[in-house]
Amino acid sequence: TPVITLSKTTAANREAGVTFTVGAVDGVTFYYTVDGSAPTASSTEYTGAVTLTAPENDAEASITIKVIGIKAGATDSEVATATVTYAAL
Repeated sequence: TPVITLSKTTAANREAGVTFTVGAVDGVTFYYTVDGSAPTASSTEYTGAVTLTAPENDAEASITIKVIGIKAGATDSEVATATVTYAAL
């Protein structure tokens, strides 16, 4: 299962981005989504730290990050999940 590391899990200041990283594993390519859907090999490829921005509404909001690891000739990893919550304005 991929390991997701968040710079923080809650963000009171919507101007400050939240960054996530995924631990590297030799020969494994990671793919991620930030809309709560299950990642696949067609999802965005993880190539380095990703900074998320807050949703544009004023209400409390969450972003769900999901990551899968895929390696040729091997079974896909379990999906790792992390959530960032943005405070209401």
